[in-house]
Amino acid sequence: MNQRLPVALPPVAGVRPALLAGVAIVERAGPEMLQILQAHTFGHNRNRFMEETNHLINTAFGLPGPRQMQLI
Repeated sequence: MNQRLPVALPPVAGVRPALLAGVAIVERAGPEMLQILQAHTFGHNRNRFMEETNHLINTAFGLPGPRQMQLI
């Protein structure tokens, strides 16, 4: 059987810089931003996102020190 492998589509212009900017925003804002993103994501993506980020949020809130919301 001769099966073809899927061909990668060309990247959409501007997506990579936008993704990097999004990562930088989340990194600066901290775990509160992850909680906000969890609240605004829905469906199957929400479940997947929560599975991937819950341990980050739980770990971060267990650490002492100022949180982003305290700095605002």
